[in-house]
Amino acid sequence: MTEKIFNLFVYSNLEIINQVGAVSHEIKGTDEEKLSYLQEQVELDFNIAEKFGLPNEIVTTYKGLERNSIDYMTYRDLCHNGQALIIFENVFIKHNAKESPLVVVTPVKNGKIRIDGKEHLKSKTNEFSGKLKIEKQDDWLIGYMDNDGLHLDKLINDDFIEAIRLLYNHNQYV
Repeated sequence: MTEKIFNLFVYSNLEIINQVGAVSHEIKGTDEEKLSYLQEQVELDFNIAEKFGLPNEIVTTYKGLERNSIDYMTYRDLCHNGQALIIFENVFIKHNAKESPLVVVTPVKNGKIRIDGKEHLKSKTNEFSGKLKIEKQDDWLIGYMDNDGLHLDKLINDDFIEAIRLLYNHNQYV
């Protein structure tokens, strides 16, 4: 009997995740054979993965601005607590996946696959509450990132040009 299994990808750009990717396969075999198959397919699947946004219930708030994203460190905390797959909920709904599908999750940082080693997903320590709201403290990275990438022009203006303008307006010349 075949089983639907998934190669999943976590796309992070400058440590912010706002997209995931997936390729499903239907194959027969033992769990070990299926995992081995998925691992062999990572490079090929990376190029054809269908991209999905994060579930609407995952929100990061920074300076009052809410974004449908999660930072990589918070995602790693979810992995440690056995809740890593919640960011793939849109994938599982579209593919009508069973409750605990067999998956291989591969991080993609700044457009490149990054495999530091193998880690088995932890089993759930507690149920997911249905909404993940993350309040971030001041962090220059989050303030200048969105779905379009890093806005370096705004960063340079805020960190350099505004400081020079402020000093000049207060007659503090160099």
